Amino acid sequence: MKTKLMWMGALLLTALMVVPAGAQDKPAARKVLLKEKHAAGVVVTEKSVESMEGSITVSVGGQELQGAEQSKGTEETTTEEISVGEDGSLTEARVSYIKESKTKSEQKLGEPEFGEAVESKGDKEGVVILWKLDAKSGVWSAKFEKGEENKDAKDVAKVLRKKQPFANPMMPGKEVAVGEGWEISEAALKEFMGEDDEMKVKEAKASCRLEEIIKKDGKEFAKVSFTISVLAQQANENLGDLDITMSNTGHYLFNIEAGRADSVEMNVEFSFEKDVETENGKLKVAYKGKGKQTHTFTWAKKEGK
Repeated sequence: MKTKLMWMGALLLTALMVVPAGAQDKPAARKVLLKEKHAAGVVVTEKSVESMEGSITVSVGGQELQGAEQSKGTEETTTEEISVGEDGSLTEARVSYIKESKTKSEQKLGEPEFGEAVESKGDKEGVVILWKLDAKSGVWSAKFEKGEENKDAKDVAKVLRKKQPFANPMMPGKEVAVGEGWEISEAALKEFMGEDDEMKVKEAKASCRLEEIIKKDGKEFAKVSFTISVLAQQANENLGDLDITMSNTGHYLFNIEAGRADSVEMNVEFSFEKDVETENGKLKVAYKGKGKQTHTFTWAKKEGK
């Protein structure tokens, strides 16, 4: 009997040693503090590239006409962090719009080829705004240091309407475990995206997920994926109000040691359909577009600091 019990004990020990790893307790997922670190005297440079292409189909009286457009834009912005609060958030910063340009070409309805590309400068290029947070009221104020003559331009006015100019809802401001996801409130997302007189955001949803920790150039980065869905209404002089659906999918890399965003990549899709009554019958317009955006961030102490 003793020999039999010893044999059974040895068999049990052997079985425990070969239990599959998935059947054992898994180690707790690593957590990362996804909160931006700011510091007085640091200048953050953001460079972005955007490429878009779209096609339009107009149907009327049994006939169909097609057109298309392509565009590529580049931007460069610097944010000088002047002062920081006790909680590490910005309380004063200077934003300089160094460059904003776009090249666009169109294939007009019914034309076989694209026309010549046209280059234009954006409304914000050359504008410098000093933002200050009032500690008592919690309200941000904006003061033009350059480019005040552009204050009524669409894109500049859109920036000035922001109540929280440096808020980033994609950063939850807390520790997040690898594999964990979170939702972003509609109010925070609308504030982040901003609005103008032509485009109004009617619905907005977004979610994020900390996918993994990766290593690049000897440093650790948190890779956070995101999806954004938007229903917006845009005023059009010829077609009236357009209900536009947009979807963004992408990810950002967060430098864990520095506590700052390193890069953002996202793919964008958008579309609308509109029926308009005309003298020649019902005119149907359908538009589909897609694009890609990349943003890179670098930071350094301001010279002399």
